[in-house]
Amino acid sequence: MVVDVLAYCHRKDFPEALIYTCVDLILKRITDSEAATPDEDGVVALPLTEIKMDDTSFKFDTNFAAKTVTTDNVGLLSDADFESIKPKLNLYRKLVSW
Repeated sequence: MVVDVLAYCHRKDFPEALIYTCVDLILKRITDSEAATPDEDGVVALPLTEIKMDDTSFKFDTNFAAKTVTTDNVGLLSDADFESIKPKLNLYRKLVSW
């Protein structure tokens, strides 16, 4: 993560103001990875699909979550997470002339 930030920002020093941003992103990556790991029964945790109370019921579409929460797609989710912090990284990005 640090190497990715340094490469994107064209820096050799890591900006202190980005420490907590990166910590949050790393924790999200760990959470995504754990969510994509099957438990001892081989079941992958998926989001809530339905809520019922008395005569009222709400059903949610979980097809997208089932497609994205797999061990193969955790890297793709990480790339999307990195894209989400680029506006903050741009504040510390240095210009490079070739």
